[in-house]
Amino acid sequence: MKLIYHPKELDFKHLFRKYELSPSDETTLFLLPGVPVVQEIEDYYCAEGIWGNNLLTFNELSDFINEVSLNQKKKKISKTQILSITRKAAEDVSENLEVFREFSQNRDFLNATASIISKLKQSKVSVKEFVESTSKIKKQNIREKALDIGLVYEKYEMLVQERQFLDDSDSIRIVSEELDGQGIARFFLEAKKVVIFGFSDFTLCELNVIKNLSSCVSETFFFLSDFGNLVEYRNCFLGRLSEASIVYEEDFTMMQKIPAPETHIEFRKFRDSHDEVEYVSRTIKKLIIDEGYKASDFKVLVRPAQKRSVSIASIFEKNGVAVDLRNSGTLAESIYGRLAGDILRLKSSNFHRKDLIRFLHNPLFICYLEDPELSHRCFNKIKEISSADPQYRTVSGISGWKRILNHIMEQDVQLSLVAKKIAGALNLISSKFGRKSFAAMTYDLRKIFSELKVSESSVLLIGKNKATRECFDEFFSFIRELSFSYDEFDFRVPDPGKYFLLLNEFISNRTVSYKTPCDASSERVGIIDFYTARGINPKFIFLIGLVNTSFPSVLPTDPVFRPREKAKINQALKKRVFDEESLHYEREKHLFSVLSATASEKVFYSCFDRDQRSNEVKHSDFLEQIENLVESHSSKVCSEEEIFSGEDALARYFSSSGDEKGNIPEILKLKYGSDIVGHLSSGVSAEKKRLELTGAYTAFEGVLDRILLRANTFSPTELETYGTCPFMYFSQRVLKLKSVSDPDEQRASQLELGSLAHDMLKEFMETFFSESSSSMETNRFVEVYEEIRKKYEEKSSVFSHLPKAIAETEKKRFFEHTLPNFISDEIKRIRRGEYLPRFFEKEVEFCTDDAVIRGKVDRVDIQGSNVAVIDYKIGSVKDRKYFDFKNLQLPLYLAALREEGFIPSWGRYLSIGKPADNNSSPKDCSFEEAVSLANCYARSIKESFFPPYVGDKEQNRKHIISKKDRPCSYCDYRDLCRVKDGVTRKISRFKV
Repeated sequence: MKLIYHPKELDFKHLFRKYELSPSDETTLFLLPGVPVVQEIEDYYCAEGIWGNNLLTFNELSDFINEVSLNQKKKKISKTQILSITRKAAEDVSENLEVFREFSQNRDFLNATASIISKLKQSKVSVKEFVESTSKIKKQNIREKALDIGLVYEKYEMLVQERQFLDDSDSIRIVSEELDGQGIARFFLEAKKVVIFGFSDFTLCELNVIKNLSSCVSETFFFLSDFGNLVEYRNCFLGRLSEASIVYEEDFTMMQKIPAPETHIEFRKFRDSHDEVEYVSRTIKKLIIDEGYKASDFKVLVRPAQKRSVSIASIFEKNGVAVDLRNSGTLAESIYGRLAGDILRLKSSNFHRKDLIRFLHNPLFICYLEDPELSHRCFNKIKEISSADPQYRTVSGISGWKRILNHIMEQDVQLSLVAKKIAGALNLISSKFGRKSFAAMTYDLRKIFSELKVSESSVLLIGKNKATRECFDEFFSFIRELSFSYDEFDFRVPDPGKYFLLLNEFISNRTVSYKTPCDASSERVGIIDFYTARGINPKFIFLIGLVNTSFPSVLPTDPVFRPREKAKINQALKKRVFDEESLHYEREKHLFSVLSATASEKVFYSCFDRDQRSNEVKHSDFLEQIENLVESHSSKVCSEEEIFSGEDALARYFSSSGDEKGNIPEILKLKYGSDIVGHLSSGVSAEKKRLELTGAYTAFEGVLDRILLRANTFSPTELETYGTCPFMYFSQRVLKLKSVSDPDEQRASQLELGSLAHDMLKEFMETFFSESSSSMETNRFVEVYEEIRKKYEEKSSVFSHLPKAIAETEKKRFFEHTLPNFISDEIKRIRRGEYLPRFFEKEVEFCTDDAVIRGKVDRVDIQGSNVAVIDYKIGSVKDRKYFDFKNLQLPLYLAALREEGFIPSWGRYLSIGKPADNNSSPKDCSFEEAVSLANCYARSIKESFFPPYVGDKEQNRKHIISKKDRPCSYCDYRDLCRVKDGVTRKISRFKV
């Protein structure tokens, strides 16, 4: 066998061409490291013929030979089943364990033990060899641990052999034995050459396969990427070949002339992973649209992809780029995994309200109920009764929910069938999971899925979402695998909650292909794990998330053996069973250098500073090397042509690295219009100056001397904006920056829905209460609403910016559900009280010491001389207080009405979109403190004082404090926020 070393810059295209190799040649077998490489080769050679059997991974090779061989009657088992066997083995020997007796059923211990057993088998270490070798280690603790693992290992092997199963290691071993005994002709009749390409390491079992393959053919091409100065990695790699008794000859002829790299390099840092993926998706879209590249020209490498698959896919899809996250989504994220979780949470929490609501809204359960409209009406009725009426209020327990459902069946004929089905489903769940074994609980789960007609519902969902097909097939294949436990490896589970943890662990590790929708003729961008990317050769590669927990990855740890203990075991066995830290790092470094040379046109590196929990993350150790590459081959600062949105332009303009002499103002004019440049001038100069300063607060921070604000009239909402964050007010009201909307977002905005709802509610309330303020008949309420609905529904401007199908869906949801449900609830609420609506969109005004407060009240309710104010919100009002530093509307409106001679009574916010939030009591009429704070805000605004407060104003009067050291997620101007880097500075002025 000849090891052919080649420069990292040479990919399979160059190598195969040089040695006259072609995948369409049936006499040549190609052994490749993973599916992405197979796809890459197939795509490149698609015009040269049809193949399939000769492009092989180790898994495909073992599956093929195990299927064709007449000697094999064993069943290959999955990782889920392997873990079940390990659990059974540990349970059977638990009484004999010294160190891990109490942890024999702990899932962390079992995962680690299954991994250790797999590594021992792949390294061809028998139970006897492992126990005898580790018994010679001086440290008693290691010997005792190894003895425990040896007992589990021995029992595991016994269970596997008794039942004629094949795990991953055994299946590879069988391939080696079959090739050794019968040669290759039986399986591949015309095979004369073997090509091995793209691998970074092998197990001894895999090397035995390679040895036997090579002995059966006339030529073996073993391509190895140059190791460079990674001496330990090279020695370990070649040492493993010698350990497998493989005779090889090293060929360095291709290393004599290393071609000069032509790949362009770019490196960027981002605030968080969301911004990183946002930029990548936009960049790819720009290249596809503007320069005519295909989606298949791009590969995005990330590790571990499955933990970010949902967010990555949603961002790419939002920006109009279809992606293929092959084997990156998990069953836990699928609708089937969510339904299983909803059922088990409901059972284990004794039917807690929040778990019931989640279960009711599962898409598969809604399909089971058959009528989505009636179902949602019934759900709202259940929420309303359970939260508002003391007779039916319940926290948990199925009896309370039965009373509520029976009440609905008695009172509403239309909803009776839905309520009856829900009651039946709850009874079904309540009657299951009583037997305390894994097999029995799995049987119960399958029974519930059957009774809820999940298979039938899936047919409907698959028609709407193609990704559901892959999830459906994979989930039910997984459920069938779990049935493997029934007669084989059953074990006790104390309760449904524990069963859910076990099940969730299984389905969280079970990957499934995830593809965003696209036209049949369209291509998708591949999202690939770092380790499966060896051998690919696209035009553009994006290596994202270069933090120390992703790349290079941290050497995996487990609760059984520490890294030093593994090193001792390696020495005792005289084999590399476990990777050591230095080797692990060198292998990662080699992978990094290979991937860096892979793209033919451009490599993009990126990292982010903060994780999803807002904690700082440590960047990869490779970043210094990356920055050196960037300095040599590309510019750190992007050209103006790469700024392709208003948001990018603004961020560039405010950043300390922006080119002040550049053409950014012209870009801003194109994106926002010419007026914005004048408003920006003094604000930008202040921000530029601020970025150069450190230490104490100065006139350039928060006080913009060159901006003279003459305004003396303020609205309550305007003052609320300042109270929430003065910098947000500065950006919105002084600089007059528009929020950057997403042109590809295909849904109605909250602002659009809110404006429409306010207009219709004003017209409805004026009409209905002028006619029937005393009786409020239901029939007339419906008639009035239908007249107004017809008028607004026919307006061409309503949702006109959306595609027709989406606009119709948004209209139906708003006109048939959102608004009528709110009006119905509000009429009932008014009937129960003594206040009646009298004024709508009423303009009010009053003067304070420092300003005129002027606003418009959505609704004013009257009882004699007493007055109450209502303010509508389209979203949630749970966090809305009657008064605090950022909630001023209600008390200021009441203060204004007092000036008109009314007696202020109370105020409340009402949610149009979430009526369930409207059950809290109205708040009292105190407003003096709100008027005082409004005065304070007005004075500060007129003094051009805009410090970046985030959070409680009482605390921030002394310090600038940023919660979680990052900009708030709700703000349209967070990319410009001056607390972006968590700056904390003392301030000296805030007049009260």
